[in-house]
Amino acid sequence: MAFYHTCPICGSNLDPGEICDCEREKDNREKVFADAIRPGKRGQYRIDFDRLERGYREKAVM
Repeated sequence: MAFYHTCPICGSNLDPGEICDCEREKDNREKVFADAIRPGKRGQYRIDFDRLERGYREKAVM
């Protein structure tokens, strides 16, 4: 008999005592994307893809 529980948010099967990190990963992605968006000189928003890529790498190391 297998002992596990299912995350109610993402549906992944977790070991007893294991905590799902799906919400934390979602929050990290949102923060990284928000940091990469900047208003340009004429008021239009720009995405700094270099900053976006660096942010993902930095958050993944944490």
